[in-house]
Amino acid sequence: MKQKVAIIIFSTFISVFAVSAELTEITINGTSKTKDSTIHKIIGYRTGDDINQSAKSEIVQELRKSGLFVNEKILVELNINENTAELKISLQERATTIPIPLVAVSGDDFRAGIFLINSNLAGTGDRLLLGGIYGTNAQAAMINYINTYIGDSSFDFGIRSNFSNGNTEIDLKDTTLEYDSLQAGGGVFIQYNYDNWLFSGGGDAGFLRVEGIPEIKSDTVISFSPVFSIEFDNLTYLDFFHDGLSSKLEMEIDLYDDSFDNSVLIDLSSEWMKSLCSRLLLNTEVESYIFTGDGILSPGISSPLLPNTIHADTVLQGSIGLTAAVLDFSWGYLALPLKYNIGYYDGLSGDSKLFHGPSTGISLYLKKVAIPAISFEYGWNIEAQDGEFRFNIGFQ
Repeated sequence: MKQKVAIIIFSTFISVFAVSAELTEITINGTSKTKDSTIHKIIGYRTGDDINQSAKSEIVQELRKSGLFVNEKILVELNINENTAELKISLQERATTIPIPLVAVSGDDFRAGIFLINSNLAGTGDRLLLGGIYGTNAQAAMINYINTYIGDSSFDFGIRSNFSNGNTEIDLKDTTLEYDSLQAGGGVFIQYNYDNWLFSGGGDAGFLRVEGIPEIKSDTVISFSPVFSIEFDNLTYLDFFHDGLSSKLEMEIDLYDDSFDNSVLIDLSSEWMKSLCSRLLLNTEVESYIFTGDGILSPGISSPLLPNTIHADTVLQGSIGLTAAVLDFSWGYLALPLKYNIGYYDGLSGDSKLFHGPSTGISLYLKKVAIPAISFEYGWNIEAQDGEFRFNIGFQ
């Protein structure tokens, strides 16, 4: 008898979630800037579509993933009555125009600046980022704009420009290479969204002026850089953390008219996250890149165990750790990360180095703007028997 009852309950549960009905009405409350058409595209449903109860959780996830709304204020109600369905959505928009001060301290490197972010400029989820940074040895400014949810298509379009001026020191095996550089440029890119995949392609053009290196033929060169990337993201957005996998493969080709050899950069990064409970996250990260070309143009390494001045042609690094959300406020929450990091790089000096060690810190997140407001991090490099302290306001 118990077996028959269990079968009946299970069959009823399956039938409720499997029954589809025509979506005849979508009601959206709480928005003042975001267009209804934008929300329709985010959730993937419009009137006239077939829908069932399983879509409710998917809609919540897509609204969280957009980053436009306060997670705790996303309420979705789906009522199915015979062959028709009504969808009610209640939202609270995040702050859209946000001035963000930036302060970053790592080793001897100090940077400060301010950025202005608008994450919903025209009510379509488009994003504008502009600002500048003044550092110990460099200054930089940038402006980026991306128009998401274009019409009914799955394409995004963006433009970007940048300017930088500074002094760079690179420790070689027997000496130190020091040079001044001035760089400016801009570019366009287009993105295509397909399910959990994002395909992107574009190009940047500009000029690079380098002084202090006698070996180069000309101080000023023109550059063109095609950039291609593939991203995969199946993250589930929870109250504090994410569950799932996020990966990106990017290739950048730098073409110069003189002085420098053409270069290729291939960068692969991946992060897997698993919430062990609502306030505890297990995450692993892996990053590797290969650079071919003039070494002075190679990327710098970013790691809690290393200073920001190390340039390398080959890098492989990763980490595993736990992050706990220890305090929850109405406006944000406090998180404590604990990680173990390991990596390898082959630098300009010709030395191949292994580094590994623990890092920990504290991060304060604001719920209404979805960025880390303040973070402290300290890492201890066991191989070098040396520690690195990092302090950030604004961006990680």
